[in-house]
Amino acid sequence: MNWEQQLSGARLDATPSSRHRTKRASKGANVIILLWAIFRPFYLFGLPFVVILLWFTIANGISQDIEFALPVILFTLMYFAVGYACFISFPNRLRSKLTARIQANKSRTFNPLVEATGYLSNRAVVLDPKNRKMLYVDMLAKTEEILDYDDIQGWQMLSRGDSTSLTFATDSPTNPTIGIKISTSQLNIFGAWLQGLK
Repeated sequence: MNWEQQLSGARLDATPSSRHRTKRASKGANVIILLWAIFRPFYLFGLPFVVILLWFTIANGISQDIEFALPVILFTLMYFAVGYACFISFPNRLRSKLTARIQANKSRTFNPLVEATGYLSNRAVVLDPKNRKMLYVDMLAKTEEILDYDDIQGWQMLSRGDSTSLTFATDSPTNPTIGIKISTSQLNIFGAWLQGLK
């Protein structure tokens, strides 16, 4: 693998407990997040048809055919409710859990300054330039690890459309390769910090 950047710096002392904590993955949570990720594009595909159906029902007059209009309206309300849960409620819940894990790792030797969060809010890479440490959190694998910059052999960015795949090569036996897919808006901020950590 051809790495674009090499990171260097003095190794900081770290106890095994502070360097990484790994838990057994929860298969149930993994399945739910996977189904959620697969369902979202199908929901967006069907949304225009639902809106057109609702508009057609209202335009023809609800009172003209109440037996047809009432089920359409109820179905539309349920569809919008599912959309709210899929695109707002559930992502906010995942984001809150991820933020809680990041804050739980905050200490005198690790002060998170800048972070990159995965598209599904299931992964995060957080930098602490002052203490020269990086935190990696994977909610799916239930894995958290704090790495010294010396543990990071290099990193690579690959942009495709409005997203960027960020990959780290590390000396960690737990996470030898760390990958996260982030948005372009995050890249503009997070990338600048990576450039400064040569």
